[in-house]
Amino acid sequence: MMTLKNKSMKFFKNIYLCSMLYALCSICAHAQSLPPATITMFATSADWEAITGMRMSEYRVTFGRDRSVSTIGTELYFLDAFPCFGQAEAARAWVAPATSFQMDNDARMRIVCVYPPKELQFAFREVRRDAVQGVTTGIAVCPAAHSGRNLTVRLNECERTDWNDIK
Repeated sequence: MMTLKNKSMKFFKNIYLCSMLYALCSICAHAQSLPPATITMFATSADWEAITGMRMSEYRVTFGRDRSVSTIGTELYFLDAFPCFGQAEAARAWVAPATSFQMDNDARMRIVCVYPPKELQFAFREVRRDAVQGVTTGIAVCPAAHSGRNLTVRLNECERTDWNDIK
């Protein structure tokens, strides 16, 4: 047997559900009368081919160095900048020290570019080969020579800037 209290609770519950349904229908009707939102956000490096109309190509970067670059080794991280961005698994290299100028045949990077760049930027720090990843010292802006899909960077020709000087 249903008591008066149960009947009134059921009545108010139905009123509440009807009012919520009415509010939802009103919101939907209002939303349909508004123009659709057309905001699109994306990283431009995600589709430089579409943005520029130029074709992306992979380039191999090798490094030349001498004692003026480092006596213990240099860790480099490629900094994405138009016209290139780094391949995630190959955007870091450790360059061994050398007493005279030589190319480091073990230190290589792969980057993707819409055309061969005249210069490349790297975050860098001097560190031994097996050091734990740490904070870099600054940015090295380096001229890049290209031959086909190969880029050569002579680290002794880079302009190095400390992070504190950039701010």
